[in-house]
Amino acid sequence: MKRINALRATFQGACDIKVEVGQFFFFVALICMYILHTGGTNMPDSVPALEQQRRQILEQIANLGDFRSGSISSVTTRCGKPTCHCARPKDPGHGPALRLTYKVKGKSRIETLSAPGALHKAQQEIAVFRQFQQQVQSLIEVNAALCRLRPVSSREPEQTPQEKKRRKPFNRKSRGK
Repeated sequence: MKRINALRATFQGACDIKVEVGQFFFFVALICMYILHTGGTNMPDSVPALEQQRRQILEQIANLGDFRSGSISSVTTRCGKPTCHCARPKDPGHGPALRLTYKVKGKSRIETLSAPGALHKAQQEIAVFRQFQQQVQSLIEVNAALCRLRPVSSREPEQTPQEKKRRKPFNRKSRGK
C-alpha cells in the first residue's frame, strides 16, 4: 500500500511538472506572437518621437541607392535539334542560364545575365530593394501610430460651395392609396 501511495505521489508530481511546462510554453508562444505582431520593436508613445522616427526612416530610404524588384533564376533549355547533345535522354541540356525576371506595368520581363558582373550587380540591387520594402513597412507602421495618437479635430470642416448647394433629403410622407 505504501508503494502505491508513493507511486501516486510521484505520478501527481509528474502531472504538475507537465502543467508547469505547458504553461511555460503557452506564455512563450504569447510572447512570440506579440513580437511578431509588433515587428519586434517598441514603438514610441509620443508624437514628437514618432515624427523623429519617421524622418529617420525617410532619410534611410533616400540613402538606399539603386535598387530593382525581381528574382534571379537558373534555367536549362533544349534547343530542339535532334542531333544536339541536349536531345539525348538524361542530358541536362544547355545552360544553366541565369535570368532576371521582373514586372513592368503588369507584364513579366526577362533579362539574361550573361556576365558574372551583371549577376552580382542584379543581386545587390535586389538586396537593396528588399531593404526598401522593409523601410516602407516601418514607415507605414510609424504613420499608423501617428494617426492613432493625433487628436480628432473638434471643429467641422468647411463645406465647399458645391456641398452647400446639395439638396437636403426629402422627408415627406408618401400618400397611401
